[in-house]
Amino acid sequence: RSATHMAEPDRKVMRKAFAGMRKALEQQDEPMFQRHDLTFHEAVLRGSGNVRIVEAVAKTRSQMHARGLSTTATRTLDDIFVVHERIFDAIEAQDARGAARAVHDHLVDTLRLLVQQSEGEDAPYEAPITPWLETSNLLS
Repeated sequence: RSATHMAEPDRKVMRKAFAGMRKALEQQDEPMFQRHDLTFHEAVLRGSGNVRIVEAVAKTRSQMHARGLSTTATRTLDDIFVVHERIFDAIEAQDARGAARAVHDHLVDTLRLLVQQSEGEDAPYEAPITPWLETSNLLS
């Protein structure tokens, strides 16, 4: 839905966040990458026009981080960036099917990784973004 319905203000936020992810990737700055990733996802979700999904994802994400789960624990920033690039490119092209496919692949892969982490790790992973999340309004 975001590919065809996203308003220009959300597109600008998405573009800026994606550029920030690219810069963080070049610098191998995981905390910066995660902050931009969060903003990217929120812009895409807001672009759908569904406020409930924005809230549901924010709560789910905060629960993941509270449990110490993060896909950066098991993938490189390069791998994560490529997945987001597919989503970004499809949305920019207003390709709803391509965006849906890219988001689906991203969600399924992320779920698989997080389930593996939650079942197999003795010590929880402390995501570098956790302190920032705690001071943001996303956990409330």
